[in-house]
Amino acid sequence: MQGGRSNVQSENPPRIELVSPFTTDLWHPRPFPFTEVTPSQPNSGKDLHFLPFKLHQQPLFTGCFGFYLKHLPLLDHRIVGGKSVDILDHPHQASLLFQYEHHCGASVISEKWVITAAHCMRFPQYFYLVSVGSNATKSGIRYGVNKVISHPMFDPATLDYDVSLIEVQGNIYLNNEVKPIKLTFSEPTYGFMNVTGWGKLKESGDDPYSLQGVNVPIISRENCQAAYRDIANITEHMICAGMEKGGRDACHGDSGGPLSANGTLYGIVSWGHGCARPNYPGVYTNIASLRSWILKMSGV
Repeated sequence: MQGGRSNVQSENPPRIELVSPFTTDLWHPRPFPFTEVTPSQPNSGKDLHFLPFKLHQQPLFTGCFGFYLKHLPLLDHRIVGGKSVDILDHPHQASLLFQYEHHCGASVISEKWVITAAHCMRFPQYFYLVSVGSNATKSGIRYGVNKVISHPMFDPATLDYDVSLIEVQGNIYLNNEVKPIKLTFSEPTYGFMNVTGWGKLKESGDDPYSLQGVNVPIISRENCQAAYRDIANITEHMICAGMEKGGRDACHGDSGGPLSANGTLYGIVSWGHGCARPNYPGVYTNIASLRSWILKMSGV
């Protein structure tokens, strides 16, 4: 899949390379890369005609979370090793748009709120749209963003607490193709999970047109930490899933999307070492560990 999962390696221009405390240059989140945004005058918005809401009235962000966003690559879309799936089977799936293009995945959790990864939300809310109800990123019903709440403990260097809540403008119209997903209160310890999104189909591949899905097994935190021992720390706010031999995974452009099972959201696509590589499971934000914060902020 594409949009948004942070990545630990990329031969192509990276999505966004974070300044990492770890002794590796292979560690990246997984959203789509952005294009560089440079208006002719600081607040004129002259060259930002693609932005949806009154950008000329707002200052342009050149950096946030402590790093400079000189080059923002557009997110790759797709899931590795999966297949096309129907939005009717995943009606909670949403696409987070930046510059009217798919940037990250997201999940509908109520008529007002959508949940995604914090590393997908690098700009103010008026840079984004939320699209729901379609297998394709180019269609669907689009909503403006009223407010973004990122976890105050989010660390862009480690991607700990990688979660943001998005309040849409108006109410999301619910139907067979658009339904909220339940949020878990308990952390999964075994079994297969479903990952969906529009991220890349392989690490250096093309973006898919239609929604993709793949099943991946939960990996214990101990085994996941062993796999990433020289790269990153797997915290209590992260869970891992993937095949030991590789071949199935989320990828660039899938960031922010759902890790779910039986109509319940357990994780958010966050980061990984490449895409679908052997011995390196995908890493997801752990919904259960952040459930009380989500409830407090959104009422959901």
